[in-house]
Amino acid sequence: MQDLIFTNAGDFLKSQQKRIGFACKYLHYNQNQKPKVLEELQRPLTEKCTTVAWLNRQTKDVAEQRLWDIMVHNAAAAKRLVEYVGSLPPELRMVRLGSNQLPCATEPSWRYFWSLPDVVAYGEKHYAMVGEAARRLDVRLSMHPGQFTVLASDNPEIVERSIEEFEYHATLIRWMGFGKKFQDFKNNVHISGRKGPQGIKTCCQDYPQKHGIQSRSRMTRYHGDSMQASNLQTISLWC
Repeated sequence: MQDLIFTNAGDFLKSQQKRIGFACKYLHYNQNQKPKVLEELQRPLTEKCTTVAWLNRQTKDVAEQRLWDIMVHNAAAAKRLVEYVGSLPPELRMVRLGSNQLPCATEPSWRYFWSLPDVVAYGEKHYAMVGEAARRLDVRLSMHPGQFTVLASDNPEIVERSIEEFEYHATLIRWMGFGKKFQDFKNNVHISGRKGPQGIKTCCQDYPQKHGIQSRSRMTRYHGDSMQASNLQTISLWC
């Protein structure tokens, strides 16, 4: 499995300029302004979301329109966020995109919406613009599935749901035009779980039809995880 290569985020870029960035939410530098003013300044660059509970209380048409509107806003907000980061000094051109770009994308009752042809067509077109802006402005992007995404779990149902969540992120990354070369986009994964790094490797081997090569080539380890991955012997299990 030559494609199954894992690194700490940025390891393969050590020869390039080191950068620092921020995660997901744009905050105006002057937080002393009135809340309404801050909302007007920050909302255009910040993703929106909704909840399963709210969607389930609506008619299907209302719920689907809400999901569509959120996608339209989030794609535009992601592009504006990338353009803002691209205006910063080179050493600050790095940002993590939020995971709620497509709300409820892996929720059983609503995932169908994100497979509708017109939805996919819009997502592919407009998230491609996000990726184009990032490459043009030399902005490094990443995403980070939440801590509930546990590929190394010893519970098969959790692993299955985790793969679905990871693949959702991989779809967004593909829409943005990344995944064409190794580690051109970072998708940080937690290695928490009883099976540890070996569990993630086994997961990729056991579910090749779902956990594709493009997903694996963008996977990096999250630095905040437990000490089970802090030594070279353990990390070597990933390779």
